[in-house]
Amino acid sequence: MYVTVNKAPDHPLLLDGKRREHNPELTGLVPDDQIYRIYAGLREEYCIDGRRVINTQDIRLCRRTLRDAAARGRSPAKTLAMWDRVLDGETRYIKGFKTTADFLLDTSFTYELGLIAKLLRPVSQRFTLEGHNAELWDETARRFEHVAPVELELLPADSMLREFYAGEI
Repeated sequence: MYVTVNKAPDHPLLLDGKRREHNPELTGLVPDDQIYRIYAGLREEYCIDGRRVINTQDIRLCRRTLRDAAARGRSPAKTLAMWDRVLDGETRYIKGFKTTADFLLDTSFTYELGLIAKLLRPVSQRFTLEGHNAELWDETARRFEHVAPVELELLPADSMLREFYAGEI
């Protein structure tokens, strides 16, 4: 990928290439003291009685599946079919650079669990899943059964979560 950018010396340049901006192949021409790397990701996991019941991967899967269904009209089956490749790409191109970040931005919102709990059933009812996809979705949905649903209207107007759930409002 080649990018040509004309910028003034005192103006910041923000890159978001699926967090690949941490990759030295993309930033190699910029002096290291002029780079400030931000890694944005979920950092919270949720436990009951000391046992993890919802992990960050569950939340990311729900974010992606619900966003794709609402905003892109993509069936959960298509999104779930890509999930293993998403995880592989994350491992290969993103996670390895997390330790080079200057700042870790936690994109966890505890109230998001209630939004997910509210949306899982309606999305599941609109689409038919089979085989491995059905098992993965059902297993993930079961983890949210103990969560009280939150009405979507309570999602703040300026919340970054609107990227994932605004299509449902």
